[in-house]
Amino acid sequence: MPIKLAQLEDLQARLDVSAENDLLNGLLEAVSAMCAQARFAGVDLRRTAGIVEYPVAEYASNRLRVGRYPIESITEVKTLYTLGNDAEFDAADALVENEDYAIESSTFGVLIRAYGCWQSGPRRQRITYTAGFGDPAALNAGELEPPIDLQHGILQQCVFLHNTLGTAGLQELNAGGQGGKVKLSESKPHADLVAACATLRRLDV
Repeated sequence: MPIKLAQLEDLQARLDVSAENDLLNGLLEAVSAMCAQARFAGVDLRRTAGIVEYPVAEYASNRLRVGRYPIESITEVKTLYTLGNDAEFDAADALVENEDYAIESSTFGVLIRAYGCWQSGPRRQRITYTAGFGDPAALNAGELEPPIDLQHGILQQCVFLHNTLGTAGLQELNAGGQGGKVKLSESKPHADLVAACATLRRLDV
């Protein structure tokens, strides 16, 4: 499902246009997909609900890293002392957020165990959660808005693409010989977009 990580009205303001909605929405969706598909950020940024993971904790660690970030909300966290199947996880008691664990605010992708350590080894924890950014033009209560620098980078990329629509080879570049063709949007991302995505990647280290 297409996602827009910046707003149409902001793009229209930068281009000083009031029409071209189909074209501009298409640009926003295409550039947002560049980020959402981990082309730069190293992680899927699309808001996704109901993610179920079995993250593996490092030995004797109170930190547990999940695969998607930023975490919007936790639905359920369960832990077992031995490798478990889904029926065993279903029967186990859920941990309580802000009592048994908390989301580490400085990383957005790590859970901190309040007492002791997470169980190390495969299938010792099962976590159900929602992560990623929503469309800033249609956010619901509790959903995460893309950072301003990411929105700015996306808008800058869209402006660049819009302003070069009339140039030959916008859609693809001939690499020569047997190199085939490369989409310009993939080969030359705007520097502001790269910088914003690089910052997001560092949130998790």
